[in-house]
Amino acid sequence: MSVCQTRTTCVIFHQYGYLTMANWPSSSQRKNIDSAWPILDALDLHIAVVDRGGVIIHTNSAWDDFARENPLEDGSAPPRVGVGVNYLSICHAAEGTSAESALAAYRGIQEVLDGKKRQFILEYPCHSPTEQRWFVMKVTPLKGARPKQVAIVHTNVTALKLAEFEVHHKAEELTQTLENLERFAGQLKSALTLKRSVRSAEQQPAPRKNRVEEAERLKLLSEREQEVLLALVRGERNADIARRLSLSTKSVSTYRSRVMEKLNVKTTAELVTFVTRIGVL
Repeated sequence: MSVCQTRTTCVIFHQYGYLTMANWPSSSQRKNIDSAWPILDALDLHIAVVDRGGVIIHTNSAWDDFARENPLEDGSAPPRVGVGVNYLSICHAAEGTSAESALAAYRGIQEVLDGKKRQFILEYPCHSPTEQRWFVMKVTPLKGARPKQVAIVHTNVTALKLAEFEVHHKAEELTQTLENLERFAGQLKSALTLKRSVRSAEQQPAPRKNRVEEAERLKLLSEREQEVLLALVRGERNADIARRLSLSTKSVSTYRSRVMEKLNVKTTAELVTFVTRIGVL
């Protein structure tokens, strides 16, 4: 028996305009309760009132419809959760994927009934075989009720939850885009610096013979080999370079070998030293 199917976790608190039970009729006003429930029946909120022992003493139409229209996980008819049923017992005995939330609901309702909490709020998923749903549960004591009674309200916040997921997804996409732009800007800067070094070596004689020879070696690299060179000195792995340049890992290894051979270096550390010395980085 899942929590969703027993309605234990199908109580939603919405703090932006949904019904609140803070002003529920006092004992002197409860004679008018029958006239109030038709109004509550018109709401989409699932509402029930339970007594001090956890027994349901009143429900609105939305509560009854939800219980009737949501079968158990095995497809069988749901247990009766209407007037006269002990809601706390159903919560405590719930099984299945929602049992943990059901137990939290049981404890929260009991604490409100015992006066340990002024109210209890629980947000939880309540998925069906055909759709994903989220609810929030609010349990509030009824003012003036003796013995104590609490109102339990279920509100469907699926639309809000999906919007929250969408915002989170868009934020992740934006972050990834910014990271890609930063990475591209760094690659472009390195590539331009490398090309300037090559042109400088072609147009102006260097004062030191070593640097002239090194710059001459740099001119031997093809454009693709220059791309691999920059990636290597940035510390990228062969697999990452291959994925970014749409090459096979074997091709990257081949380009790496050619670069090192043309620049007359044997290790990546020597490669980094080489490009740093001639002013590429």
